[in-house]
Amino acid sequence: MPFGLNNAGATYQRLVNKIFADQLGDTMEVYIDDMLVKSQNATDHVGHLRDCFKILNEYGMKLNPTKCTFGVTSGEFLGYIVTQRGIEANPKQITAIIDLPSPKDKREVQRLTGRIAALNRFISRSTDRSLPFYQLLRGNKTFVWDDKCEAAFNELKVYLTSPPVLSKPEHGETLYLYVSVTNAAVSGVLVREGRGDQKPIFYVSKSLDGAESRYPTLEKLALAIVVATRKLRPYFQSHTIAVMSTQPLRTILHSPSQSGRMAKWAVELSEYDIEYRNLTSTKSQALADFLIELPPEAIATTPTSQDWSLYIDGSASRHGCGAGIRLISPTNEILEQCFRLEFKATNNEAEWEALIVGLRLAKEVGVKRVRAYRDSQLVTNQLNHDYDARDERMNAYLKLTEALILSDFDSFVITNIPRSENFTADALASLVTSSDSDLKRIIPVETIPDPSINLPCGASRMNVIANDSEIGSMENELDRIDRVDQDVQNDQADHSDSTDHVDQAEQIDWRDEISDYIKDGKVPEDKWAARRLRSKSAHYVVMGGQLYKWSAAGVLLQCVNDDTISVILAETHEGEGGNHSGGRTLAIKIKKLGFYWPTMLTDCADYARRCEKCQRHGPMINSPTEPLTTATSAYPFMRWAMDIIGPLPRSKQKQYVIVVTDYFTKWVEAESFAKIKADHVQDFVWKFVICRHGLPYEIIADNGSQFISNTFEDFCAKWKIRLNKSTPRFPQGNGQAEATNKAIISELKKRLDEKKRNWADELDDVLWSFRTTPRQSTQRTPFSLAYGIEAMAPAEVNVNSLRREIMTADPDLNDRMLTDNLDHIEEERGRALVRIQNYQQIAARYYNKRVRSRSFSIGDLVLRKVYENTAEYKAGKLGAHWEGPYQVSKIVRPGVYELMTMDGVMIPRSWNAMSLKRYYYNPLPLSEAQPHRPRIC
Repeated sequence: MPFGLNNAGATYQRLVNKIFADQLGDTMEVYIDDMLVKSQNATDHVGHLRDCFKILNEYGMKLNPTKCTFGVTSGEFLGYIVTQRGIEANPKQITAIIDLPSPKDKREVQRLTGRIAALNRFISRSTDRSLPFYQLLRGNKTFVWDDKCEAAFNELKVYLTSPPVLSKPEHGETLYLYVSVTNAAVSGVLVREGRGDQKPIFYVSKSLDGAESRYPTLEKLALAIVVATRKLRPYFQSHTIAVMSTQPLRTILHSPSQSGRMAKWAVELSEYDIEYRNLTSTKSQALADFLIELPPEAIATTPTSQDWSLYIDGSASRHGCGAGIRLISPTNEILEQCFRLEFKATNNEAEWEALIVGLRLAKEVGVKRVRAYRDSQLVTNQLNHDYDARDERMNAYLKLTEALILSDFDSFVITNIPRSENFTADALASLVTSSDSDLKRIIPVETIPDPSINLPCGASRMNVIANDSEIGSMENELDRIDRVDQDVQNDQADHSDSTDHVDQAEQIDWRDEISDYIKDGKVPEDKWAARRLRSKSAHYVVMGGQLYKWSAAGVLLQCVNDDTISVILAETHEGEGGNHSGGRTLAIKIKKLGFYWPTMLTDCADYARRCEKCQRHGPMINSPTEPLTTATSAYPFMRWAMDIIGPLPRSKQKQYVIVVTDYFTKWVEAESFAKIKADHVQDFVWKFVICRHGLPYEIIADNGSQFISNTFEDFCAKWKIRLNKSTPRFPQGNGQAEATNKAIISELKKRLDEKKRNWADELDDVLWSFRTTPRQSTQRTPFSLAYGIEAMAPAEVNVNSLRREIMTADPDLNDRMLTDNLDHIEEERGRALVRIQNYQQIAARYYNKRVRSRSFSIGDLVLRKVYENTAEYKAGKLGAHWEGPYQVSKIVRPGVYELMTMDGVMIPRSWNAMSLKRYYYNPLPLSEAQPHRPRIC
C-alpha cells in the first residue's frame, strides 16, 4: 500500500490476520509488521519457522534479514522484552529515565512524563508517584523544581532499578484485581496466582479531576474498578476477575441509594464476570508494595467519631413551603428543627433552602464534619457536579452552598437515600406546610423571611431551641409508629412464609436467585450461569426485603412474581382504569405503575391476545392472506363469469341485470329482469351463452340462491357445464364478474343524468360500447377477438371512412380481406393470450406485496367476521366485529376452509381466510368470558 494513508495500518493488520489465521495464538503473534514465531520445544521451532516461511512465499512477502533474530529464548517484541519469566520492561526505556538529569523547564518535564507513560504498565501507582511532575504542567504556573519533585524523581529511579516482571495469564484461570485510592488518583493491579505466588499482569492508574477528587471513598474504589475494566478490557472479557477489597463493593453497587454514576457504573461492570471477595493476605512483594500505601480513609467503612449526620428535606405545596432538619451527633444526641418559608418557592428551591439552613444550623452548633443525607437527586447530583445547574436560581443556590461548605466545614459528604430512610425530616417539612402558622408545637417552628440566595453567607442567625422533654416526646411518638409498622411487616412476612411452603413445590420464584446473589453473593455452580447472574443483577437492588429493578430512566420498579402478575394484568387491562390496551401498551402502562417481571412484554401480549372482548371487538383485517390466484381461458367462450347487478331503480318493471363475461375475449352479455329466479338464470344461459357462443366449459358464479339452486345445477350437469362457486363474502373470488359490473354501472351513471329510471333503455348501448372498446388486458376489442375484424362504428357511417368507401365499392376485395382476417385470427388470439398472462402477472405482483399469511390447520379455533345477517340485534356500531369461535374441519385449498361449530354442526359452504382470524382460548369460565354464541349461516 502507498505511504500516508490513515487506514494503511488497519488494512495491513487485517491482511496478516487472514494469512496467518491458523498460526495466531498458537505458534505466532503478529502485530502489523512485527512477527514472532514461538515454540514450547526447541525441536519444534524449525517446523514452525518452515510453516511461516511457506505462507510468506505463498503471498510474496519478504523479510529484512538485518532485523530478524532466530532461535533465541528471549527477545524484543513491540517495545518489550519477552522471556520465559514473562514480560519485562525494555532496559533502553529504563536507562532513558535513570540517566535523565533533573528537568530545568516544562519541556523537559513533558519529556520525562512521556517516558514514564511508556512504562506505566510496569509502575505500581504510577500517577501517585508522578503527581508532582503533573502538577508542574498544570496551568500557567512558574516552573519551580522543588525538593518534593526531586524526591519523587529519585524515588522513581530507585523503583525502576528493579522493575517487576509481568506474567501472562493462562486460559480459563481466575485473575485478581486489587485497587487503591488516594486524594489525587485511583490505581489498580491485575495479578494471577501461580505456584503459591501472586504475579502482576498489568498496573493501571488514573489521576482524579476536580469533581472526581470529591467523590466518597467507596465511589473512588468503584471508579478504580471501572478504569481497570476500560484499560484491561480484553482480560476482563476472557477471564473471571475477582476484585479483592475490604469494602462492601458489591453491596454498594446494588444499593438503592446509590448515585446516578454508581448505577451507570454498575450497569457497565455487569458486562463482565466479576466477583467481589474480601481482601486476604498477599503472596508477593510487588503486591505488598502496591497495598502498603493505601490511605487510612480508604479502609474506613463508618463515619469517624467527629462526623455529624444531617438529615434534610424540603417541601412545597399550595398550603406553603417548609424545611425539616434532623441533626444527629456522634454520641446520638438528636436535634430537630422546622422552618417555614414565608415566600413562594418551587420544590427544588425548598430542597436547596433545607440544605442551606441545615448547614447553618450545624455551624451554630459548632460542627466541623458533616455527612448529609437527603432524598432529592437533583440537589445531590448538582452538588456533586453530576448534573449541570443551568437554571440561574439553581446555580445561585449551588454557589452559596459551596461557599458555606468551604468556609465553615472541614469535611462534607452528601448522599442520596430513599424517602423511606428520610422519614423524620420529611415529616418535619410536611408539618410546616400542612397546618396553621400560629399553632403551638412541641418542636419549634422558625421562619425564613427571604430566599437564602438573596442574603450574604451567614447574615442571619437561627435561634436553636430544643429541650430533652420535647425531643423525647417526639422520639417516643416516632418509635411507636415504627413499632406499629414493624408489627405489620412481621405479620406480612409470617403470612408469606406460610404460603411459600405451600407453593414451593409448584413453582420457583424468579426473584430468589437475584436476591440471594445481592444479599449473600450466592451464584450457581455453572460458570456461564454465574456470569449471567452477575451481569443481570447489576440492574437490581434489594430494599426492605423487596427486590427492585432500575429502569432505564433511573426509576425503581417493584419486582413481582407469578401470583401477583395475573392480578396486575387483569386490573390494568380490563379493571376500573383499564382500556383493553394492546400488548406493548399494556406493558408500558404496567411499568409506569412501578411493576416489573422478566417476561413482561410476552405476558402482556399473550394476555391482550387472549382477551375475549379484545378478540371480538378487534379491527377488521383487510390485508390479503394468500397470493393472487388468476384464472384464464385457453380459447374464446370457454370460461364465463356470471353475476347479478341490483336492485336498481325500477325501469319498465325491471330492477336486476344478469351479466356474463368471457374470460378470453372479455365479451359481455347482459339482460334486465324484474326479478331473477333459477329459471331465469337457466333461460339466460341457454339463450345468450349456449345458443350464441356454444357450450362453455365452465361458469363461475357466487353463492346467490339462483346459482346454487338444484334447478340450475341440474341444468349445468345436463349440458356437462362445470359450475364453480366462489367462497361467501369474498367478491375477489369472482373478480372478472365484479370488474364488468363496475364498468357497466359506471357507464350507466354517465348516460342517465337525472333520469335514473331509464337505465334499461341504455343497457344495450352500454354493451355495444363495451364490446367495441379495447380492453387493457388484451389491447384488443372483444368484437375483434370474437369475429376477427373490428365492428363498423356509427362514426364511419356519418363520415364516410376509407374502409366503408372501398369495401362497398369492391365486394370481392371485402370478401378476400374478411377471409384473410379469419385465417390470421388464431395468431391474433395467441398474442392476446400472452398479453392477458403478462397483465395478470403485473396485477399479482402488486397484489402479493400486501399479502399477510394467515393459515390454519384442522382443529384450529377461529373467529368469523360479523355480517348483516349475523350482527347483534339493534347493536349498530356498538356491535362486535367477530363472532365464534368455530373449528376448522377441512382445508378445501390454501386460504379456503370449511368450519363447524363447537357442538360439531357443519357450517354451510367454505369460507375464505380473509373472513377469519385465529381465536385464542381464554381460560376464564363461560360466565365470566361471556362468549358470543356462533350462528350457523
